[in-house]
Amino acid sequence: MLREIWQNNYKAYGAPRLRLALADLNLHHGTNRVRRLMREAGIYSVMSRRFNKPTTTVDYRQRPNLIRHLPEANAWSMDITYLKLSNGQWVYLASVLELQTRKILAHQISATMDTKLVVTTLQRSLSTDKKPNYLHTDMGSQFTSFGFEN
Repeated sequence: MLREIWQNNYKAYGAPRLRLALADLNLHHGTNRVRRLMREAGIYSVMSRRFNKPTTTVDYRQRPNLIRHLPEANAWSMDITYLKLSNGQWVYLASVLELQTRKILAHQISATMDTKLVVTTLQRSLSTDKKPNYLHTDMGSQFTSFGFEN
C-alpha cells in the first residue's frame, strides 16, 4: 500500500505526505512510523531542497556583548525597504544607517531588488564616511551574494 501511493505520486512523497495519504484511507500512523516503514522498504522521496541560505555564526564566548555595544562602536546597519507607489508599482529603497548618530549615510531607490542596489548604496556611504568596524544586515540574498561580499 505504501509503495503504491509513493509510486502513484511520482516518488515525490516523503513521510509527512505519505502519512496524510494513508490517513485518507483510514490508516492512521505517526510520521516516525511511516518514516521507519519507508526506510525498511527502501522508499525515499526524490525531492530535495533546492537552496539553503548561507548563515553566519558568531562565537559569543569571544564577543559576549557584541550586539549590545554596537551603537557605541563604529557600526552601520543596512536594509532594503519595499515601497508601493500610487500606480501600484513596487520600488525598493536601500539605506545605510550609522548606529551611533542614527544618521542615514546613503540611500538609493531602484525598480529591481538586486545586488547592484546594495553595492552602490554601500559604495556611496563609504565615499561620504569612514569604513565601519561592523556592518549589520538581515542576511538576505542580496547581502550574502558574491558581489556584495567582494
